[in-house]
Amino acid sequence: MNSEILLQITFVLSFAGMVCFVLRKTPEVIALPEKDYFQNVKKIIRNEESKARSYLKEKSVVWENSLHKFLLRVRILFLRADNKVLSLTQRLKQRAEKKRRPDEYWKDIKTSLKKKPSQEDKPA
Repeated sequence: MNSEILLQITFVLSFAGMVCFVLRKTPEVIALPEKDYFQNVKKIIRNEESKARSYLKEKSVVWENSLHKFLLRVRILFLRADNKVLSLTQRLKQRAEKKRRPDEYWKDIKTSLKKKPSQEDKPA
């Protein structure tokens, strides 16, 4: 039981000591000149930002080109599918026409047979 109380007191005193240290040193940290300590870091950050921007520009060009190619291929596929659907609808339309007019279908067959002379009728 005593060890728990001792640990809690030690924790509170340690935390209070850190707070006092930070409060005492805050004005000195604020008074420090920024250029002397952080100029190299800022240069490094600017350099890395410029590298990242140039890399992203290069990648965006590649991305745009690949997207363009992909969209062209998709467009071609859609046009082929559209052409196939168009031919199927035309076939269905022709079948429907033949079913609507069966008399004309047989008339067409008769006229085509009449136009072709048989081989027996040809003079030798």
